Amino acid sequence: MVSRRLVRVKIMQLMYAQNRGVDFDPKSMQVQLESSLKKTIQLQWVFLNYLVRISEYDLIHHAKQAGKETAESTGLLANHQLLLMLQQHPMYKRRMEDYQVESFVDTALVRKLYMELISRERFDDFAKGGNSADPTILSYMLKKLIASSDPLEDQLSNHFINYLDDQFSIIQGLAKSFKAIDVNDIASYDSFYAEHEEEKAFGRELVLALQKNLTDVREIMLAQVKNWDEDRLAPLDTVLIMMAIAEFLYCPHVPVKVTINEYIDISKDYSSPKSKDFINGVIDKAMWALKDAGRIEKLGRGLQNS
Repeated sequence: MVSRRLVRVKIMQLMYAQNRGVDFDPKSMQVQLESSLKKTIQLQWVFLNYLVRISEYDLIHHAKQAGKETAESTGLLANHQLLLMLQQHPMYKRRMEDYQVESFVDTALVRKLYMELISRERFDDFAKGGNSADPTILSYMLKKLIASSDPLEDQLSNHFINYLDDQFSIIQGLAKSFKAIDVNDIASYDSFYAEHEEEKAFGRELVLALQKNLTDVREIMLAQVKNWDEDRLAPLDTVLIMMAIAEFLYCPHVPVKVTINEYIDISKDYSSPKSKDFINGVIDKAMWALKDAGRIEKLGRGLQNS
């Protein structure tokens, strides 16, 4: 699923790739960002389809195991209520077609993943529990089966170049959505079908703000690191700092604390071990300088002093 954090990561990567944030083509970046986010949503549906296919294989396996009273032969996963309801949603067939989901299915891998699943104690607990609407088994399959599958990564990473970045965001989002589902309310599945227009709009707003105000943003950053030679600054760190400053100034609906926390968190995953403290310090100094100058204006209740 698409989150604002993932949008920030994608913009960071695009800025770094385009002359390391010194200058960039906003039109090209917008096109690349839209394309990348579309791939993320497509990968989400590939993962969901693998969940469905693995659950369907449970019925095949159940038929093969007929007459054997074992935990693995219950067929309970094949009748998982959350997955059945997902497929009954009026948008399900359209999403499968729009994103050409079936073209990514490897039936041999489906069987392999299923056999690996039923060999685990966690599946045994699910089968014996008899709860065909248990969301935790789906979260387990996403996190401990699909996300950890090297063959699946090998199969998909050639098509989805940001596979690992997207995988983390998607699986966390899907697990959260499954937990929030009301099995008796088809509308509670709408989050799975979202096209994430709000997150896309945030991405467009941030790219445009950076393009229009890149000189100003860079000068604000450099004012906070006067004792540093610009050439000594890690290019990725400067990109993250400039993005944070642009959010302070030109994304009025994003709380200041959210911006600071997000970029520090991103730096932990993508920059050097020492970068977190450096980025934190520079962003914090920039934030107070901009506040003192009266340049940070946030809209909405609770954002003025956030």
